[in-house]
Amino acid sequence: VPLSNVSVAYRSTLQIADKVLPVIPVKKEADKYFTFGKENFMLVDTLRGDGAPSKRARYTVSTGTYSVNYHALSDVVTDRMVENADAPLRPLINATNFLTDLIGIRKEYEVSNMLFDTTTFSGYTAAVGTQWDNASANPIADIRTAKQTIVQNIGQEGNTVVMGRQVWDKLIDHPDILDRIKYSQKGVISEDLIASIFGVDRILVGSLPYNVAALGRADSMTYLWGKFVLVCYVSPAPSIDSPSLGYILTKSTNGLTSIARRWREEPLQGDVVEVEIAFVPKVTAADAGYLYSSVVA
Repeated sequence: VPLSNVSVAYRSTLQIADKVLPVIPVKKEADKYFTFGKENFMLVDTLRGDGAPSKRARYTVSTGTYSVNYHALSDVVTDRMVENADAPLRPLINATNFLTDLIGIRKEYEVSNMLFDTTTFSGYTAAVGTQWDNASANPIADIRTAKQTIVQNIGQEGNTVVMGRQVWDKLIDHPDILDRIKYSQKGVISEDLIASIFGVDRILVGSLPYNVAALGRADSMTYLWGKFVLVCYVSPAPSIDSPSLGYILTKSTNGLTSIARRWREEPLQGDVVEVEIAFVPKVTAADAGYLYSSVVA
């Protein structure tokens, strides 16, 4: 349990998947989740005559299905590593964090591939009219268009913008952005400042790299999040019955969404640490998002 708590608490600062699709603990490996209709936006007859019963209104809830996938990695912490460590427990904690981080990269990869895919948002995707690394582009208007589409579709304002690092690096040099911030304190560009310009709660920049080279080959690093921008609504109070762009449904065991195990391997003269997380990312409301592709060259 102590190492499981370490794994649950550990978060790489560059991973944003859990912020775009909040983690929802689930008890079963496979089950159903709710999807909501739009009856709460219908214009209905609400007049009531004297002595007449109230008219009935009803909303519908549909369901989708999920099935989590198990992800697990292990590492060996030898007795010599423990004996030579200043704090004996530290090698076990380091191994737990290392394994959690690797599974987190896999999760980030799956979420980014799903969200930065035009087929995921069929009907709610477009290429920007002018790429944002062109001075004549209008990124503020592009974000406004996406927000208008979302609020028309779901009755909620898009509150989150997700973009790849390559887009962010071009955006912060765009003349429209520089003009808006020139009177701000020190003219320092931050994600919070750009979020206020776009009129959203937050901007999430996907900066996590990964090595695409095969084992034993020369390293080849690239970004997990590509040259896309996703405007979306993410529920501030996530739950499985709350409308939102989506969730990462994660198997919970005794209240823990990440399990770390430890056992002795005498032939190796050490302990094996294993981390296991069972999850599946799901977009539960594609109309709560609007995706721009090919945002920069």
